[in-house]
Amino acid sequence: MATVAQGAAMIDWNSSVSDILINPRIPEEEQRRLREVVGQVGGLDGHLWLATSGSSGQMKWVALSKQAILVSAQGVNAHLQVQAADIWFNPLPIYHVGGLSIWARSFLSESQVVPYKGQAGRWQVEGFVEQLIAAKATLTAVVPAQVFDIVAHKICSPKSVRAVVVGGGALSEGLYAEAVALGWPLLPSYGLTECASQVATAALDSWKEKQFPTLVPLSHVEIALTAQGYLEIKSNALLSGYLSIEQDDFEFIDPKQLGWFVTEDKAVIDHGQIKSISRGAHFIKIGGESVDMRRLETILDDIRLSSGFLHDVAVLPFPDARLGHVVHLAIAAESGEDAQDIVKQFDTRVLPFERIRQVHCVAEIPRSPLKKVLRKQLLLQTSIKKDL
Repeated sequence: MATVAQGAAMIDWNSSVSDILINPRIPEEEQRRLREVVGQVGGLDGHLWLATSGSSGQMKWVALSKQAILVSAQGVNAHLQVQAADIWFNPLPIYHVGGLSIWARSFLSESQVVPYKGQAGRWQVEGFVEQLIAAKATLTAVVPAQVFDIVAHKICSPKSVRAVVVGGGALSEGLYAEAVALGWPLLPSYGLTECASQVATAALDSWKEKQFPTLVPLSHVEIALTAQGYLEIKSNALLSGYLSIEQDDFEFIDPKQLGWFVTEDKAVIDHGQIKSISRGAHFIKIGGESVDMRRLETILDDIRLSSGFLHDVAVLPFPDARLGHVVHLAIAAESGEDAQDIVKQFDTRVLPFERIRQVHCVAEIPRSPLKKVLRKQLLLQTSIKKDL
């Protein structure tokens, strides 16, 4: 059992050796414990282990066979018509499936990968575009927060880029339209670690139609809905199982039933394509009403974009004894006064029970390497202060 910490180019895709892809920021003691536990799970040669979290927020490790990852990669290559002459620019970390899968696609297509080199490992939009241009990249993948930065700085797409896959979260229609107007050939996608990256992606030339696209299931994927409306997936790219570790105990389970994996996400399917996705893990209750936090995130992003607001902000579901939850706003600023106009605009666009009840100032909004807000960490920050 090896641990890959530096480069996915080191992976031997044809080998039966299994690897753990670990965020180097995880303390060494936790890394050691993980390697010990994974070593006790038998019968999983030729696998890669990646971290993910479910609706409970508990960290789980997903076992993906190298073959499953290559099945996904082949499906993406076909969808994007990837050739050996293509150049992938990869701004995503390899210990997440979005970054790792780019290397698998390049392995099959014999195309080149140029990794993003951020200062101190941090994302910086001007550096991203400069390196994208220098690499003469034709393909890349980003997350919605990175699209927001591109649009906020009004940066036009380099002419060499022919497709930009957007995953890792909900992309608002307004942000999509703004980016496409700047020439960025965005392809919204839906994917998850459990299916080795993309499940469904917008058609290759859909961005030229100037309207938000539906998502086309990749060639290796079958989709359906449960009676409750949850998306279920059947594919040879699905995980072999989950590993959950809790103190001295661990459990490895295969969640598939008859080859189908039921996601935590609700979907609308129209003529075999995914029309919309609501991430089930992001639903909360406010006074008995269901609220999709991702919808509130996209509203907040649209307001920030239209008003040119550059402070980092995040909506938070705060526990409330009477209502179950209420919505708060965190802002990376010294004064909540900077957020007053944002709050006013937000409150006019949401239902009364979804309005922001409190603003908190923090030094920084904690985000994952894929720019998702780490809400649990933000909620627990001792530096959060109530505005007077």
